[in-house]
Order: sequence, then C-alpha cells, then structure tokens
Amino acid sequence: MDAARDPASERLGGARMYKQLIIAAAGGLVSAILSLGLLTGSSGALLFAYFAPLPLLLIGLSFGLISVSAAIFAALIVVVNLAGGAQAAIFAASIALPAWLITRYATAQRTLPGGAQAAYSPGDILARIAVGGGLLLLLGALATSNTEGGLQGWVGIFIERMLGAQLASGGAERTLFADRLTPLFPAITALSWLVMVIINAALAQSLLIRIGKTQRAAVRYAQTAIPEWFYWVFVAAAAVSLMASGSVEYLSRNLAIIFAAPFLFVGLGVFHSLSRRVSAPGMALTAFYVFLILFSWAGVFVAGLGFLEPWARLRERFAKQQPPRTDTEEE
Repeated sequence: MDAARDPASERLGGARMYKQLIIAAAGGLVSAILSLGLLTGSSGALLFAYFAPLPLLLIGLSFGLISVSAAIFAALIVVVNLAGGAQAAIFAASIALPAWLITRYATAQRTLPGGAQAAYSPGDILARIAVGGGLLLLLGALATSNTEGGLQGWVGIFIERMLGAQLASGGAERTLFADRLTPLFPAITALSWLVMVIINAALAQSLLIRIGKTQRAAVRYAQTAIPEWFYWVFVAAAAVSLMASGSVEYLSRNLAIIFAAPFLFVGLGVFHSLSRRVSAPGMALTAFYVFLILFSWAGVFVAGLGFLEPWARLRERFAKQQPPRTDTEEE
C-alpha cells in the first residue's frame, strides 16, 4: 500500500510550482519586450534586444525545462499580439529555441558507454546549438528555393532592400556593397546570433552561481572540448563546399563557417590559458580581442587552432606551467 500523502508537503509543492510559473511568465514577458526593441530602430533598444535570451536562460537554468517552456509560451503570446506571427516565428527560432536547447542539455544527464551518468559538457551544448543554426539555414534555403537564384538570390535582394532603407547612396554603390556582403551574409548573421546566445548563457550561469540558484555546477569555459561527432559534421560541410558549385556551394560554404564557430571558442580558450602565463593577463586579452575585431582573418587562425587542440593539447601544456586553480573558478 502506498504511503499516505502529506497534505502540507503537497500544498508546499503546489505553492512552489505556482510561484515558479509566475516568475517564468514574468521572465517571458521581459524577454518579449526586450526582443521587440528591434522594431523601434533605436540604438539603445537594439542593445537591450541583444539580451532578450537572458531572462529565459535565467528561468531555465534555475528552475528547469518546464519553467522555461512556460516562459517561452508567455513570451510568444506577447510577441504575437504586439508584432504578429512573423515576428513570433523569428523570436521562436532565434531566442526561444536556443534558450530551450541550452536548458534541455545543461540540466540533463547523458549515459556514458560504461553506463555511468554525466552532465553534458559546454562543448556538447555548443555543438548542438551550432547544428541548430545550420538547420535553420537549411530551412531558409528550402523556403527560398523558388526565388530566382535560390537562397543566394534572396539574400542579395534582402541586402539591397536593407541598404536602400538605410543608405542614401546611389544604386550602383549600393549594389556593389550588396555583392560584397551576399557571399557570407548568412554565416555572419548566424555567427553573431551564436555569439549572442553564448554570451547570454555564460552571463546567466554566472549570475545564478553567485546567488546559489543554478542547477549546474560552475564550468571552466576555457577547457571547452568539442565532441568527436561534430568534427565529422564540419568536415562534411567543408568538403561539399570545396567540391560543389552554384547554390549547393553557397549553402555548404555558409554551413561550414557556422560549424567552425565552436572551434573558434575552443581556440579562444587556448588564448585564455596562454594569457595566464603573462604578468598582466587582462591587458593581454584586451589587446588580443581588439586585434581579433580589427583583423577578422585572425578568427580563421583561432578556429584552426581550436580544431587542432585535441592533438596539440596546448591548454594542457600551459596548465602544467602555472599554479593550479580551485574547482569553483569560472573562465
């Protein structure tokens, strides 16, 4: 016979769940309002819109998958009513989906070959987000397949219209600028989206650790490792881009750049480990990031370094030459 239920415990559990759902709905409302700042065109609103995933991630990483799902549902209701279905679809794909995926894998356990349970590593989560970005690009290619020139043709038209609304320069100059942006525009857009997601996730985790509300222990981001299966995903996309032509080459090239993003983060981890060997690590990292922003080609080198890290093991070598850190420290 089942043990008798404790009415007081049931009431306490119900009250806790009700409180979490109220907080989740409030977080969804804040996320929706932040995201809709994009529609105003204001520079300040655009900055706040960058942090639209943050409330959802705070809800998900503190309360779990049910709460973040409720927050997303509340946010979608607000966006649909204030901006329409198209904007709600953009919100769902660019903000809600990555927040849900991060919560799903950051709060879950995976079964190792020996049967033991382990948390998903930051590299596992990063790889899955990158794949999600690639899938969104594939859906975009399918949706624009009837457009002249396919995805590339649609991107060219979109950039022309965007520049036409922002620039008063002549048509020839605008067309030339659009031609320069079109080849890598999907990848650049996806990379900026991926950076936005990662920054918000790291910020949410850091804030929750400080107040003791996270469901996940502190992680060392500088030690991020990409799972083996993702290497094959990247190599496949890169190989197709080298062998294909036309629309397939355009799509696979942008996919390969998106799939290179996780290796870029690993490469950044290598430089963070290296910076500990200098007397002023903060100044060294600032100079490094300024150089990376000014010379975008350096990102290719950093991503290549991240790709080769499992064999080079530079972080391991640097760690042997510096004092050990405590397990509670974050990178």
